[in-house]
Amino acid sequence: MQVTSSARFTVRNVLIASSIFTFLGLTLRLFFLHNFVLFLIMQTLAAVGYPLAIAPVGSVASSFKNQRSVTGLNVGILFIGMGIGSFISPLLLTFGVEGDLGFATVLSLISLALVLSFTRGYPKNYTRNLRGSFSPLMVRNWYVGLVIATFSVFFGGVASTLLNVHHVPNAISFGGLLGGLSFIGSGLSSVSLSK
Repeated sequence: MQVTSSARFTVRNVLIASSIFTFLGLTLRLFFLHNFVLFLIMQTLAAVGYPLAIAPVGSVASSFKNQRSVTGLNVGILFIGMGIGSFISPLLLTFGVEGDLGFATVLSLISLALVLSFTRGYPKNYTRNLRGSFSPLMVRNWYVGLVIATFSVFFGGVASTLLNVHHVPNAISFGGLLGGLSFIGSGLSSVSLSK
């Protein structure tokens, strides 16, 4: 049986790659808490998983009648999940930075296990392949999601810093709350605009 080059770009393979990059990056950054450059490299490795997780959305949506609703719902759920993570993260700081980062590592391992378990036999009901998702022109579109996520995190980080400068108690928790609210807002907007 001849395997075409586009077989590399199945939904399952891309989701597995996303989960592996995320897990490796989040795990390895625990070993470089005191080395900013290496920590940043490991965080960047984990961040590579984000666009890979988004790439299959169009292919999966093509198996549904209303592609726009499915895509909007999928992206909306992603942002709402990021918002919940922002709400929870300050609570985990009671376990120290290692506990907070370790919790993310455990969640990424669970995610990897779920992807491996629930994507067997995937794809099933769609015809579009993912080959075009990785062309230079399509990669340019990933910047939209990157910009939204970056600004949401940026506003939360700036809020934490400014609140801390003004000696507001629980500045980090408030920053997480503000960042989480911006993610929730993005997610709800995506879901509502897709109807």
